Formats: sequence, C-alpha cells, structure tokens
Amino acid sequence: MITKITDQYFSSLITSLIKDMKKLDLINMFQKISSSLFGVILTLPFITTLKHMYENRGLLNQLQNRFIPDTGNKNNKIIWFTDTITDLNGVSVTLKKIAELTSQNNIDLTIAGSVGEKENHDLPVNFKNLESIIDFTPNEYEHYTFRIPSIMKTLREIYELHPDMIIISTPGPVGLIGLLCAKLLNIKTKAIYHTDFTLEFEKIIGENSPSHLVEGYVKWFYEQNEKILVPTAEYISILEERGYTAKKMEVFKRGLDLKDFFPREKSVSFITNFYKLEDGINLLFTGRVSKDKNLDFLCDVFERLQNTNNKYNLIITGDGPYLNELKKRTKSLKNVVFTGKVKQNFLPYLYSGADLFLFPSVTDTFGMSVLEAQACGLPCIVSTTGGPKEIIRDTVTGYSLPTQDITLWCKKIIELVELKQDDPETFNRMKSESVKNVERNYDWSKILEGIFK
Repeated sequence: MITKITDQYFSSLITSLIKDMKKLDLINMFQKISSSLFGVILTLPFITTLKHMYENRGLLNQLQNRFIPDTGNKNNKIIWFTDTITDLNGVSVTLKKIAELTSQNNIDLTIAGSVGEKENHDLPVNFKNLESIIDFTPNEYEHYTFRIPSIMKTLREIYELHPDMIIISTPGPVGLIGLLCAKLLNIKTKAIYHTDFTLEFEKIIGENSPSHLVEGYVKWFYEQNEKILVPTAEYISILEERGYTAKKMEVFKRGLDLKDFFPREKSVSFITNFYKLEDGINLLFTGRVSKDKNLDFLCDVFERLQNTNNKYNLIITGDGPYLNELKKRTKSLKNVVFTGKVKQNFLPYLYSGADLFLFPSVTDTFGMSVLEAQACGLPCIVSTTGGPKEIIRDTVTGYSLPTQDITLWCKKIIELVELKQDDPETFNRMKSESVKNVERNYDWSKILEGIFK
C-alpha cells in the first residue's frame, strides 16, 4: 500500500514539474519541490526499516565469514544501473557485451534499467526491468524517452539481490535512483562518465543554453560516488580542469569482440552494389546522428572535396534527432547515402568496404565507432578534442586534426587517397596497424578485471 501511494504521489509531482519546465516556470517548480517533503516523510519509516534490515544482514554475513570456513566459491554481487540498454550507442553496446562476458566468467552481475514493451527485446539474460511510474520524451530529443522507476520497488529489488557494489552508467533517472538507493542502504558505488552532457547540451541547444545547470548537476552526481571511471586519460584531464576530484578518477578501459569485428573480404563491391554507390572513394561515419557529433563540419568537408573531385561518396550510418535536418543540409550534394540504423553484424562490412573513417565529434569521451573501424582495418581521422584521439595512433593508424580547419581535413583526406593509389603497400600497413592497435590494447578479458576489482 505504501509503495502504491508514494508512486502515485511522486508520479503526479514529476508530471507537474515537467509541465513547469516546459513553461520555464521556475518559481512554481521550486514551490512544488519544497512541498514534496510530505512524500519523503511518508516513506521514511519504510526506508529506515529496510536500511536496518540490510545492515543487519551485512552483520550476519560478517559472522558467517568469521565462523564458517570459506569454500572459495563466493563472488561479489554487483548491480549495474543504466538509462540506456536498447540503443545502438557505445554505452548500450558495451553493457550488452559486459553482460555476456560476465555470465561466461561466473561474475554475479545484474543490469538494472527501465524499458517499455516495444523495447523489451534483445536484452541481456541478467537484465532486471525496473517498473516505470512515469515516462516522458523531451521536445529537443524526440528519439529518447526518459523512464522514472519506482524508488520503493527499486529499494525492494536491491534488498532482495543484496549487492556488494553498485555501478552506475548514466546520471539519468535510473542512475539517480540507483545512487539514491545505494546511499540509503550504505552500498559502495562506482559511476562511469560515458558522456559529456555539458558539451552535448551546448552543441544541441546553442551557446545560450543553460549548460552550467547541466554541468552543476552532472558534477554533483559523479562526485557522490567512491570512484569515477572515465574512458580515457584525456577526459580525466578535462574533468580535473572542471573541478572533479582527481583521486576518485580512474581510466575505464573498453574492449571489442574481435570475433565480430575484423576485416571482411570483398566488402567494397558488396556495399557498392547494396547501396548503389558511384565508383570512387568511400568516406564513412557511424554513430548517433546528432548535432553534437559535429556533422555539419563533416558536410562542409565533403562539399569542399566534391568541388575538387566528384568521385567521393559519403556514407552516414545511424539514426538520431538530427537526421532529418542533416538530410535537408545535404540535399544539394551528390553521393551522400544515409543507411539508417544497421545491425551490429552488418557494421564490419561497412567498415571493410570504406576507404576512410571520419569522426569529427568533439564531445565524445571515447568513440566506440573509432575502435570498431580500426578493428576492421579502416584508417581514421578524428578530432583533436575529446577521447577518440587516444584510441588511434596518430600518423600510424590515422590522424587527429582540429575541427576548426576544413582545409586541413580535406588536405589529409586527399593525401591518404593518393597514398592508397600510389603506394598501396604503405596504406595497407596503416590498415594492418589499425587492427593490431585494437588487438594489443582492447582485450576484454583484461578489462573485466579492472571494472570489478
């Protein structure tokens, strides 16, 4: 009964807050947040009881460990909270792979998220679907639906699973409730800084966006955790400059399944026929089609290239909120192909059939697409800002270039195309070094140890 009452109360409150946010009625918002104290008081007896029960259970476990011999079979239990699991982004792809590997390696992991009926497919076997009390889709980001789970039911789920640690992938509603529950039950937490929401917000909404509010919340969220895992050393430096606690941060190594991503033969003719491409140079981008990916710059580069040589094809793979706008932007350009979303097992053929991979994003903390491209032997050109430049070996497997310089990007693309034509041996060496770079540095078996230690 208490769960039902509190769920209804908070659902009504959140719905009202969303309406006020859309109208920018900040005074009304703060008044409602203040009045929500009633709902908090209502849940206190239940939460306090559950907290004491959880702490007593920990005491019993300590007594058991002291007086009953250890058989060596005990594994730590972990719950991993995420707001995204069904998307084709790097967070979801990484989580699904980790879920698969943990089940194979006898690691007791539960992934907790909230998905609707239409999304309830292709989920990891160890996925726990948290019942949502309210869903909403932002006007600025119609491709994504926020789902807010019941805090009372989530507390109950955590109590029953009795984890030793909670890992959080996202600072959205699911991640926030995971953090809150962990604090209430005194469970240690790690949070993974997958996405630079501050920069994304600025790129999507513009310079006048209230990005300082986003930065304030995101920083507060991550600082509540014992450890902050960051995809690259480059981004640790960026976060240090923003005032994040240096001693909390560690590099979160990512991996790739090389049984899936490797060079495929005859892919050039395959994708040429499949997408009805003109014979020429295939330039590829894969990822979320969003304004923050700097795709307008990519189009500017391609337009400049076409003015010098119309033998270039630009292949854009993925879906996202900027797709329709980008199609309008490229309507006057020849040889631009939008493939939409493609299945994971089809991506290696796209990478293998392309000549160069272009990734001008300045907001990515890592860049899983760049890793996938290299594993398939595709040289990459990336931005000098953000995490992707740390994935490539500059001048060996690709180049990192400033995205303020269209001329430099065009020059480097033309140089690499000429290298492929005039000195194929050197170009093929770059392709093989790309594969070796992934094989040497992104082995999943070593990475799992670092995540769960």
